[in-house]
Amino acid sequence: MQVEVPSVETDLFDSGILDSQRLVELLFQIEQNFDTEIDVQDFEIENFRCIEKIANLIVQRKSQGHVPQLMGTERLSL
Repeated sequence: MQVEVPSVETDLFDSGILDSQRLVELLFQIEQNFDTEIDVQDFEIENFRCIEKIANLIVQRKSQGHVPQLMGTERLSL
C-alpha cells in the first residue's frame, strides 16, 4: 500500500495515514526493506510520528548507510 504524505513533518497518526494495523505493517516493511530490527526500546509512537523521525530511527538502527533527504510530497509504502 502506498500513500501520499504532504511533507516529511506530517504527523502520520493525526492525519489518519497510520493507525495501529498500518503501524504493524510499516514495522514489518522497515525490517524487511532495511534489513534491520526494531527493538522494544525503539517502539515508541514518537519514533513513527512522521517520515523524518522514521528515517532517523532507521539510520540509528543501521549505524551506517544513507537515507536521502526527503522534500515535498513523499510516498510512504505500507
